[in-house]
Amino acid sequence: MNQLKPFIIDALRRGYSIDQVRLHLQQSHFPIDQINQAMYEVQLDQYHAQNPPVQKVHHLHLASLLILIFLVISFSFGLYIVYDNFILAKPEIQSAVLIPKMDIAPLTMQVYQGEEFTLSITLKGTHIIILDLQDLNHNSLKTESIEIENKKVTSITIPKDLLPGKYFLYATVDDLEESILFTVKEKKVDTCPVCDDRNSCTSDYCSADTDFQCTYKPIIPCCGDGFCALAEQCDVDCKKTATPPPVKPIKVDTETLFRQLEYVKNLSIINRDEALNICEKMSFQASKDQCYLNVVGSIYDPNLCNKIVSPDVFDKCFTLIAQDSGDSTFCEELAESANKDACYFSFVSKNEFYCEKISDPTRKNVCFSLKEYYARSTS
Repeated sequence: MNQLKPFIIDALRRGYSIDQVRLHLQQSHFPIDQINQAMYEVQLDQYHAQNPPVQKVHHLHLASLLILIFLVISFSFGLYIVYDNFILAKPEIQSAVLIPKMDIAPLTMQVYQGEEFTLSITLKGTHIIILDLQDLNHNSLKTESIEIENKKVTSITIPKDLLPGKYFLYATVDDLEESILFTVKEKKVDTCPVCDDRNSCTSDYCSADTDFQCTYKPIIPCCGDGFCALAEQCDVDCKKTATPPPVKPIKVDTETLFRQLEYVKNLSIINRDEALNICEKMSFQASKDQCYLNVVGSIYDPNLCNKIVSPDVFDKCFTLIAQDSGDSTFCEELAESANKDACYFSFVSKNEFYCEKISDPTRKNVCFSLKEYYARSTS
């Protein structure tokens, strides 16, 4: 209370209004009852100073009595005004304040050792602000002074050897003080470890782009990686396959050829590899082609058709695959146009019509006729 009265008297003497003084004291967190009581006493002191008490006289004249009554009424009315305006009335917020308000806003609540802690300070007018870095025990660790005019974005450098943890930053100017509690984090060492993986077929590198972690990128092609890449010249990876010794052909007379081909066909059902081995050892290509055709007839492997050299047997092979699998797309593999037409035409018996893919006009017309007849008979 004793502190408020001198402050109020000084502020009123400097030209601030009652409402401005009241608002500033409220913003400074003084209790409202103390503010009202102090203002009441200041008003009362001012009134007594302006209206000194009337000296007692032994003989009161009528005029003096009237003056005394007037003063008593005026004093009572003054007390009522003071009580109504400063004790009961709620303060209204005015546009002008006694002391400007300072706002500080950090750009982040975390900062690494040795980096800048940046904040925005807003304060009307031109001022010198003291920034004070303190620990949680309020020990001052570092101070800096800055000049600000209305608003400024500034920063304070966090010491590199400052331990990670919580810290205060105080901003002080005149009687204003604001503080920020923020976190100092340990700064990672921006250096790369040794990244040599002792592999000549990888590119080892480390940088800020990899967050200072080792990264290994394969080098392709690379001699010594155990893989022979396309166009790679490396004796280690691309070992030349030794030429196998020539297969001694088995002579088969014409009388036993048919029986052997039937044997291969039956053998392929239970032992595909052995059957193909017999085909490979046959002396004549025509015998080999027929042997492969017999194996395909048992296991339906279209890849074996590509081993056949004779165009006619080759077409028979894919026709057999198309018919047995029911897939007409194998007809496209046939070399001869006539054989291809026959392949597509064979699907007519399955009520599947690919007439538009047949090139021979006569056979195509027959195909469309059969297709029309089938459509009428099923409708």
